[in-house]
Amino acid sequence: MKLSTLRISCAYLSSALSLVAIAGLLTTGAPQASAQEFSHAAVKTPEPIKGTHVLHPSSIPPELRVRRSVVAQTVPVQTNLPPVNTGTGVVFTCDPNIAVATCKYLNSTVAANLNGTFTNANANIYVQYGATGLGSTTQYFNFVTYDQYVAALNANANKSAIQKSALSALSTYDAGPYGASNVMLTSALGTNLGFTGMLGIMLNSNACTPGTPACYNALVTVTNDPNTPLYYDNLGGNEPADAYDFYEVVAHESNEVLGTVSCISTSGDLSDGCGAGTPSAVDLFRYLGVGDLVLDSTLSAVPGAYFSYDGGSTNGASGRGGAPKLYNTVADGNDYADFLSSEPDCGTNEAVQDAVACPGASKGISILNDGGGEIHILSAVGYDTPAVAASNFTMTVTPPAETIRRGNIAAFILTLKSVSGFNGNVALSCSGGPVGSHCIDFPMKVNVHGTAYAVSGILFPKTTIPGAYTVTITGVSGSITHSVTAKFTVIN
Repeated sequence: MKLSTLRISCAYLSSALSLVAIAGLLTTGAPQASAQEFSHAAVKTPEPIKGTHVLHPSSIPPELRVRRSVVAQTVPVQTNLPPVNTGTGVVFTCDPNIAVATCKYLNSTVAANLNGTFTNANANIYVQYGATGLGSTTQYFNFVTYDQYVAALNANANKSAIQKSALSALSTYDAGPYGASNVMLTSALGTNLGFTGMLGIMLNSNACTPGTPACYNALVTVTNDPNTPLYYDNLGGNEPADAYDFYEVVAHESNEVLGTVSCISTSGDLSDGCGAGTPSAVDLFRYLGVGDLVLDSTLSAVPGAYFSYDGGSTNGASGRGGAPKLYNTVADGNDYADFLSSEPDCGTNEAVQDAVACPGASKGISILNDGGGEIHILSAVGYDTPAVAASNFTMTVTPPAETIRRGNIAAFILTLKSVSGFNGNVALSCSGGPVGSHCIDFPMKVNVHGTAYAVSGILFPKTTIPGAYTVTITGVSGSITHSVTAKFTVIN
């Protein structure tokens, strides 16, 4: 018996009749790579297709739920249809049936989490309530050639470690089977990688050009069924045992808008809704083992598939319980590029991109606290994370200058501080001063994890010639070396 909710299932329009109908909605031709940036020869790419992903409500029997009080919700709604929110980054435009406070919280949390994680994530997403499962996303799937996609990834001058590993894996394992193929990109991913001709979607589902008036990258619908309770983090209180976190639902859909979506449909038999053997960007990183790439041309229902950015050596996704996450592999209606839930308790190792929702346990879950799998996936497919400064330490001396009489000892304090999480031992030494002087640090080695202190002293013998002198204090930890100086004026 299923104890949790069915998550996203892909409803691809693959019949000839459906493709003809959708082609009639298009306003531009197939997307083309920018000639200024990508010089790879292009093969003919198919016209974009429209895909809808549906999130279904829970089927948990009521007697198995832990009942808690439901938080009352009385909030104002917007009275006029708002214009497209065209701010930089991921932004949500809300339908008048979305509460003003809810829309603000969407942009200050879900959007802010993505914008604070990635430097080039840009998407205009329209959010509304409506008749659906639990939630759904409708957007156009666009196509470029494999060579064009890899060239766009290579054009990034500031690749992260994950992106470098991902490109190496593409060269080693994907270039052979997919080198002459196309790759499906969402309009958000394609546009962020510099491709022109990507198609967005209007409220009437017609195709449009992202960035133009009334055009969105995707439409997200959350259920308005009174029998499917929703929980809102910003209202506080406990999440009812049968409720779903509204913001987690939108976060899941937003990741799909950016590019965590697969080409593979799990409705009926496993089938490629983008065309036989055509992968989406995330499909290029699906493995069953080291070097064992799962191909869209030879779909496998063998369990154990996982996301990997380094050719299968590393499972790049884990849940908030710390355990590795595995992909769905069978034609059961659960999304092919979503994770299997932990069992028997779906809340033990939950992640935003789980294929099966976990009612009563999703309060406050986000890409920042669920193990980071979504961040690794979106980084591999083309979104940049801010450069992380290398760990280091600083040294300062107090006082920086001192007057001392001959025959006395001058002492000063060394303050050492960690930078970017530095945690290690620093060996101290000092040098300089007049002939016959003696300099010593105590202790000679100090562990720096946060802030640490040491004392340095120097003896100026009675024979010291009056004048100005400089003492250099050096700290060494591995390949890191820093020096500071202290100045002394010796008098009679």
